[in-house]
Amino acid sequence: MLGSVPRDQAGTADGALITAQRIGAAVGIAVIGTELFGSGSGHSSSAKLLPSLTHTAQSATVVNLAFVLAAWLCAFGLPRALAAERGRGKHVMRIAAARHG
Repeated sequence: MLGSVPRDQAGTADGALITAQRIGAAVGIAVIGTELFGSGSGHSSSAKLLPSLTHTAQSATVVNLAFVLAAWLCAFGLPRALAAERGRGKHVMRIAAARHG
């Protein structure tokens, strides 16, 4: 992804990428934590505590798997676009070389 950024803007692009990664991690942790600790029914008796914790852990796992699936789908789509750009760039370079050579 950063390969298509001009050299003079590489530092800015890298900073934006790292910032987006950290924001994504923070939001992901907040959402998973909220799901894990917020979906419990608030039972404090030991008889109801285990089923409540089991339910919240299952809910958090489902949300986490949804995030993993979304990230996988996003990552799956990126290489095709980059490969197409790189292939197009090589084709343009071949045309330019043929014209000048």
